[in-house]
Amino acid sequence: MNRFLTSAPFLIIGATGHIGSALAFMSVAMRFSSHLILFGRDEKKLLGMREELYECGVYPIQVDIITEPEQLTTLPPVAFVAYTVSVPFRKETTREELLLYNGELTARLATAFAPYIQSAKLLVCVSNPADAMGLVLQQQTGLAPEKVCSLSALDTTRYRKHLSRALHIPLEETGEVYTLGSHDDKMVVAFEGSRVHGIPLSQLVGEGKGFSYEDFESVEDIVVRGGRFIIRHRGYMAFESPALLMLEMFKATLEGQKPFTIPASRLSEHPLFPNVFMALPSCIDTKGVHQNREYAPEGRDLEKLTISYNWLKDQREELIRAGYLNSL
Repeated sequence: MNRFLTSAPFLIIGATGHIGSALAFMSVAMRFSSHLILFGRDEKKLLGMREELYECGVYPIQVDIITEPEQLTTLPPVAFVAYTVSVPFRKETTREELLLYNGELTARLATAFAPYIQSAKLLVCVSNPADAMGLVLQQQTGLAPEKVCSLSALDTTRYRKHLSRALHIPLEETGEVYTLGSHDDKMVVAFEGSRVHGIPLSQLVGEGKGFSYEDFESVEDIVVRGGRFIIRHRGYMAFESPALLMLEMFKATLEGQKPFTIPASRLSEHPLFPNVFMALPSCIDTKGVHQNREYAPEGRDLEKLTISYNWLKDQREELIRAGYLNSL
């Protein structure tokens, strides 16, 4: 009953935050890793969290707490890394400020942790702006591109949810529907590239199925703004759903587990969109995260992806000018 999928250490950087905490408890509940390493600056909170994890009554688990990266030298090599650290977000914080605040923090922590996480099978970033922070993490840790990604799956799962409602079909029939590009309001809600029952969504529009282009645009608007809906109704940003999807990404790196095929954001090697972190059709498996370099977007999708790519390049250049990234 209490058998875990792995005993390989799972490091959560920013463990006492909402997402970090959810990751720790979900890891135990889902029987992912029996060895958690919790990093944070508040040792008192970490101690309380460790005691609560032991009180879950799930055995055997090992929970180590660290307040400095150097403490990892006394522990077994890390296999999985979740990066959830962010500066406190306030309503008056601008995008540019968030980019540079988190850029400085992420560059500093990535450099500090780099010597101790080279054994990692996968590092997943959930600190916003996630694409830019993923790029900083990959470059400053020196991990291979296929070992570092950021979470963009929530955009796709939100798209699938709303499209299934609009088309009156079961959610499980939307497995070929996805979002691409950046994880923000420049995301690409795929139109030509998404398929339902093998038929491109662009072909379903206006074929007497009760789904018009205006209906698609309504779905698109909801998907792009969906995160704000959660904040407005719950009073805070989503944290359980990101944690669950991150654990599914980590699980996919284990032998015998199902690959994770929702598009993930990583350092793109696609000839049309090189040298930025962005979501493209991808697969996470035992060798890491791999994007389809032969993916050929068309029409509206290509136009939107180009806009998203240029937006991500602008963020990259801001971080280079600030000294948090090297030139690419």
